[in-house]
Amino acid sequence: MTFTKETTVLGDVEVTRIQEYVGPGAATPGFLFPDSDAALWSGNADWLDPDFYDAGRGMLRSVLHSWLIRSEGMIVLVDTGAGNGKERPHAPAYAHHDNPYLANLEAAGVRAEEWQYAFAHGHRKFKDTLCRRHRGHMIAV
Repeated sequence: MTFTKETTVLGDVEVTRIQEYVGPGAATPGFLFPDSDAALWSGNADWLDPDFYDAGRGMLRSVLHSWLIRSEGMIVLVDTGAGNGKERPHAPAYAHHDNPYLANLEAAGVRAEEWQYAFAHGHRKFKDTLCRRHRGHMIAV
């Protein structure tokens, strides 16, 4: 996976997408969008497949990434990804990854020890995800 820096500047805030994973997902459209009609997905496969939907498998494609935010000298990492080498029995598409996430972060100009804050939501996928001690605290990175 090759890192391409995707940065947007909003006033004095710079936001960079740090890619972790792009590939087969672990969810059907009905799982994430329970009120959607299966015919809607298959009927739009001509433009949804291959970027968003795998019509042959009837599964969504996944894109996992973080947002690196820089503003006023502060560096914040939002959504720390799934992590490498993790056992994920409920989501095998995210298990045993070996992605260059930290290298992608460095390619964006930030080493893992340089950000001040990292935020992740409480989803099961974040348990034990890339944890490291930083400035006296355990944070997900």
